[in-house]
Amino acid sequence: MVTLRLKVKIDPDKMHEFIQFLTKMGFATDQKQGLRMAYQSLADENLFCCHEDWGSKAELDQYLASHEYSMFAGAIKVVGEIEESCVLESPPGEGYQPG
Repeated sequence: MVTLRLKVKIDPDKMHEFIQFLTKMGFATDQKQGLRMAYQSLADENLFCCHEDWGSKAELDQYLASHEYSMFAGAIKVVGEIEESCVLESPPGEGYQPG
């Protein structure tokens, strides 16, 4: 499994817009391709961690080249900025396994 994690700082005036977009993109729901979650920081209400699990690096690479990801990255630029990003790889059999 491969996980994409983004820490996103949101403009407080655009919080409602960002949450609507996360919902539309399917965050916090079980998707066919993997699990998408967004967590709001308890220490900073304008900071979110967006977390997406993928079955393989190839699937993640395909997503990163997709129109869907371009829309997601573009929306973040409108409402805030990506403060940090990372890709984590888990050994086979560990972590969330899409059904």
